[in-house]
Amino acid sequence: MPPELEARDNQPYDELDGLISEAIAAANRGAFGQAEAMLEAERIRQAASGSGEVDSRLGLALQYIEQLRQSKRPHPLSRT
Repeated sequence: MPPELEARDNQPYDELDGLISEAIAAANRGAFGQAEAMLEAERIRQAASGSGEVDSRLGLALQYIEQLRQSKRPHPLSRT
C-alpha cells in the first residue's frame, strides 16, 4: 500500500479509510471492477455534496488499484 494511504498516526481512522481498505482487499482478490466502483461511487457522492470537494485519498487509492491490476496482468510476451 502506498505510504500516502497507510494509517496516519496523527489522524483518527475514519469511514473513508475503511472504504479504501475494503476496495484494496477486493482488488487483491482480483475484483478490480468492484474495487473501482466502490471508490468511484464515493468520489461521485463527495463531488455532489455541498462543498463539491473530493478527498484526495480516493484518487490515490484508484491509482494504487490500477497499479495492482497492471502487476497481475500477464506480460504479453510471456508464455502462460
